[in-house]
Amino acid sequence: MPAFLVAFAVNVSLALLSSSLQSLTRRDPKAPTPEKPRVQSGDPLPLIFGTVKMPCRVVDWWGAHQEDVNEGQRAFLNLVGRQATKAHRYKVSMVTVLGYGTIHAVSDLIVDGKSVAAVGTRRVLSEFDPADGRIEYATVPALQGGIGGGGVGTLTLTAPNMLGGTDGNGGVQGTVHIRGGRGGASPVPYYDTRYAGATDTTLAPDWRHFAYLVFEDTWLGNSPVLPSLHAVVSRWPGTIGEGDNGDAGIGGILAELISDPHRGCGYPRSELGSSFGLPTTAWGYGLSFTVEAHTPAETVLRDVLRAADAVLYTDPVTGLLEVCAHRGPGFGGFQWGTLAGLLDLNPSNTLACEWTAPEPASRFNQVRLAYVDRAQGFTRQVVTATHGPRVAADGEIIAIDIDMPMIGREAVARRVAERELRAQVLPLGKATLKCTRAAAGLRPGSVFRLNRPELQLTDVVMRVLDVDLGAPGDEHVVVDAIQDHYALGVSGITTAVTERSPSPTPAAGVETPIVNEYTSQTATVGTLTLSVQDPQERVTAVEVATQSGRGAVSAWMDATAITGSRYTGIVTLDPLNASRIAWRVTYTAPGSGGADEERVIEGVVAFDPAQSLPAPALSYAWTGADSVLVTAEMPSGVTLAGVRLVADDTDPPTAGEVAAAALDAAAPYALAVTGIGTGESVYVAARAETSGGAVTSPLARLTITRPGVSGSEGSGALAFVTYRGPNLDDPPEIVYDRATGEPILYREL
Repeated sequence: MPAFLVAFAVNVSLALLSSSLQSLTRRDPKAPTPEKPRVQSGDPLPLIFGTVKMPCRVVDWWGAHQEDVNEGQRAFLNLVGRQATKAHRYKVSMVTVLGYGTIHAVSDLIVDGKSVAAVGTRRVLSEFDPADGRIEYATVPALQGGIGGGGVGTLTLTAPNMLGGTDGNGGVQGTVHIRGGRGGASPVPYYDTRYAGATDTTLAPDWRHFAYLVFEDTWLGNSPVLPSLHAVVSRWPGTIGEGDNGDAGIGGILAELISDPHRGCGYPRSELGSSFGLPTTAWGYGLSFTVEAHTPAETVLRDVLRAADAVLYTDPVTGLLEVCAHRGPGFGGFQWGTLAGLLDLNPSNTLACEWTAPEPASRFNQVRLAYVDRAQGFTRQVVTATHGPRVAADGEIIAIDIDMPMIGREAVARRVAERELRAQVLPLGKATLKCTRAAAGLRPGSVFRLNRPELQLTDVVMRVLDVDLGAPGDEHVVVDAIQDHYALGVSGITTAVTERSPSPTPAAGVETPIVNEYTSQTATVGTLTLSVQDPQERVTAVEVATQSGRGAVSAWMDATAITGSRYTGIVTLDPLNASRIAWRVTYTAPGSGGADEERVIEGVVAFDPAQSLPAPALSYAWTGADSVLVTAEMPSGVTLAGVRLVADDTDPPTAGEVAAAALDAAAPYALAVTGIGTGESVYVAARAETSGGAVTSPLARLTITRPGVSGSEGSGALAFVTYRGPNLDDPPEIVYDRATGEPILYREL
């Protein structure tokens, strides 16, 4: 080709490449400008407890750029050919605030009401070998990463089809940096470059107590309008760890609300008692909620105590503030098995008892408790607790509605609803007791047993409402108490979810299962492993059929399940012909009529014929006048137990002699041979083998002759050395000078 034509072709190619690259940032002038939502000045910074769904509110917007999504065919390195623009991708760069830090986890990103984490895994290109066209895929989670050391971290999004793919609104893909609000955090390099050379702000602001996300050119769908964004964020105050299933520990919540000078009442932390540090198991559950408005800490504190059914009091002995569960199993909560261990207040230590007979129960026979269910996409759900006997006696359902958004799990909501209903339907007696100092150890929330024969009260379990220890020197203690409803038997209470709001979080559309193949083979068998990613549990069968060489194809059989989503099949290899394993994965998907129908993903993998070990490659080097070191080498990647080498100065070793030789199990495999006389020969043989000699290689042979003159001086005889490999019919030959012993001729015979 003439030089100018070559130059012309190169210029055309570069021009097409430039045009292709420019299309990545070209904006359709008719497309609407992406929306730029921002936090308003003066908006409160949300305070987070437990695990909640937080809106990602934009505080710094750097813009968005548009990429064309094309369809059609191209050739010549994907540069030439007609294509039509089918849609546009919008990638955004921005900073969004989450809340008051330090936060401890970001476990999900919810885009337009759909959870990225719920997408499951994706098959992505991991390696491409242009030499043989081999493409390797890896299966990765749609959401990877989180917060690591130092309160910083990164989320990697790989869900390109979660919003409908190219035919819909695209998906999400890219990087999101997390800064949890801990002081001294490292800057986000991408953010750093945005402020390079600035004089009115620092590089990558280190906002203490400000938890935020940095979206680094992140693809968020094909719409020019920014989708709704929420993050699932966790924060666990206190020093007792995560809490209960993502909820914050009640003790840690109360301690912060009472003592924190910035987001609490500012009560000195040194004046809080040990009860605030008890683990979540002492309460039985935790809470999750946010404070998103300018709300007095006392108000939030009251709501937490209501949800926890707890009471605060000042210990009269230590002077420290303590907390106790008023009802329920925590903090000394009464259990029938400990009745004998309870303090017994009776006529011997009770000077007076004012007993108020149990009042008629309230008019309610049903409790409807609303809560926010994390498992259902943080939607409002309602559980109902009903006392059947009372409903039958009343002839109708008389319900009371209770709103407890701090509860985030159905199991906890059922327990709390039952607890509230017991308080409504059980008549409880009250007592005011004037006791000796034997009752001085009682505190609000404590339980004791009351015995007053004259009032026909025997082992009545009471819970303390208040204790008056009196002035110093007083001999009496006044206790106000109420019957503990947990100690009273009650039957007929049932709980159920009666209002379930639909969850907005499942991934959009039908997720087709993704199947990855992995193969391996030994000398005798080939193994196929299938990794089946089935996020919507649509797979109904995983089957294989095998064919060894040119033999008959077996019937379809269930693949062997290994663990989780992995299955395997095995075929016996044929020594002459390739063997195969066919596989098929059957799953269900909605058909044209709406009903589910079966669909199949299938494939075939081939295995090379059974291979024995290759013969070792033998070589030698003279280490002395009459000694040599023979070395056996094996190809890299061959797994074997070792090599057996044997030498004989009379005849070539037999196969039996080689098999009886010692096994050299560690490379380099070598054998030292000594005592070779001038003009004399030694015969070496070797073979490689796998563990236990299950597979052995062909014998490799080598003949070594010591160079030099044999016979009378000047006889004209030539000394020579030959070595032989597996092919004994075609040995090469080296001829040595009779006087000097140096090689003078090498030729292939």
